[in-house]
Amino acid sequence: MTRWLWVAALLGGLAAAPASAATVEHLNLKRMVEMSELVVIGTVTAQGTRVEVSPRQVFTETAFEIEEVVQGDKARPFMVLEQLGGTAYPGTPEEFTTVVPGYPQFRVGERVLLFLERTPAGNLVITGLGQGKYTLFDDPKTGLTWAARDTTDLNIVRRQRDPDLVFMGAPRSMDRMPLPQLLGLIQGRPVGPDVPVRIVGPKTRQLTLPAPGEVR
Repeated sequence: MTRWLWVAALLGGLAAAPASAATVEHLNLKRMVEMSELVVIGTVTAQGTRVEVSPRQVFTETAFEIEEVVQGDKARPFMVLEQLGGTAYPGTPEEFTTVVPGYPQFRVGERVLLFLERTPAGNLVITGLGQGKYTLFDDPKTGLTWAARDTTDLNIVRRQRDPDLVFMGAPRSMDRMPLPQLLGLIQGRPVGPDVPVRIVGPKTRQLTLPAPGEVR
């Protein structure tokens, strides 16, 4: 069911210029972990676009410096994620934009936790569209690192509180919580929301992509 909903969202995004809500099946955390080949924490280091001529499509490539692999292949200091959509040839008469509703957006310098699944074609994609991307930020007053996701452009079917999250320390909403709490749930060890943590990984090799709008 999930795959068909994603296909419908993709086709809808290509057919219309303005963004609209993408309909996706609700994935509880247990299901997202099961579907994901990788769960990683990293920082966006670069972005670039590439264009395919036939059919005319633009893809956005985002490079990440990986500081921690929560689940999956540990030997991964960096990775590149490619998504359909973006703006090609900005500021020129040839400029055009493709918007795919539900696809999460990234910005250079953003720190994230990502759930990633492998497609039949062998590519890594965000699990559950926007459901699989959490932005990480530090509370300057408490030093606590928070994880939050934006699902405002998703029409999530059968969304409800998950029965597998009804235990001590589980949040009522999966859209915002302390990072240690989210990591505990992913790893099957519930953690209370009052445990401060800021994960800082070792520096790894930077991966450079073309500047935004530059076509390879």
